[in-house]
Order: sequence, then C-alpha cells, then structure tokens
Amino acid sequence: MIINLLVGVVILIAIFIAYYLLSHLNKKLFGINVQDNERMAKTAKTGGITFILLAILGVIALIIQNDIFILFVLLFGTAAGTILEAFIMNIINHPNR
Repeated sequence: MIINLLVGVVILIAIFIAYYLLSHLNKKLFGINVQDNERMAKTAKTGGITFILLAILGVIALIIQNDIFILFVLLFGTAAGTILEAFIMNIINHPNR
C-alpha cells in the first residue's frame, strides 16, 4: 500500500519536472537563456521527455502491480533526477563550453 503512494508521489514529481523543463525552452532556466545555450536546450528537452516517460511507466506500474516493475520505476526516477541534475549543474558551472 505505501509503495503505491510512493509511486504516486514519483509520478506527480515527474509530471511537474517535465512540465517545468519543457515550458522553459523559450525562457530563462536557472539564470541561463535556454534559446541561446544549445547544451541547456538539449538537456531540458531530453530531461522533460525522460520525465514524461517516467510518469507513463509509473502509471503502468500502478496498473499492473508488479513489484519488480515498481522497483524499476522508483530506481529509474532516482537515477534520472540525479543524472539530469548533474548535467544542469555542469552547464551552470561551465557555461562557455
């Protein structure tokens, strides 16, 4: 029961992050103009699509109730967030690459 709530929280967070990243493709994101920075644009678009995919997988995991698939979704969400954060921090710390 509690694992289903955790997957629900992951789905909501993934949808919010995907919306935020994809809605800021034509705005400033973390103080960087995304339109002028190709690396940030690619990272935001890839991250947004990844989190949409994560949300879809989370809904599927809640429907089929397979413990291994639920574990995969939770681990995938953790890994995707960590990797995306590392890429964005690299772009912020080294803007001229």
